[in-house]
Amino acid sequence: MTRNTTLMMICLSGLSLGIAACGGSSTSGGGESSSGGEASYEGPIASTDAAGGQAVYETYCSSCHTGAADARGPALNDRHCSAASIRQRTREGGEHMPAFPESRISATDMESLLAYMVTLNAADSVGGTDAMRADAD
Repeated sequence: MTRNTTLMMICLSGLSLGIAACGGSSTSGGGESSSGGEASYEGPIASTDAAGGQAVYETYCSSCHTGAADARGPALNDRHCSAASIRQRTREGGEHMPAFPESRISATDMESLLAYMVTLNAADSVGGTDAMRADAD
């Protein structure tokens, strides 16, 4: 796989995070299967390492979620999604986003990513809404 193809795949994965992070999907894109749906991803964000999460975001998400009108994925700021729905969408993929299993984004890095997303108002530390669902429909 060429570097450009790899970067495009990373972009596409970020796209689905933004498109349907709150929409939930069971299994798609060959990711980790969750028989319990979003509920199996429930739990508080287990990190406060927003700086580490920003590095994860820049590696896997930012190339698609630029905020530009022609970006592959929507801007993620001010989405207020639950941590559980973001975990599920990231792990299982869906729509145009490939899955990011724990072998690509570790559990520790996932929690750091969520801590960073709280600073963008993309993730709520408690609760969340279906703000991204409209983008997926």
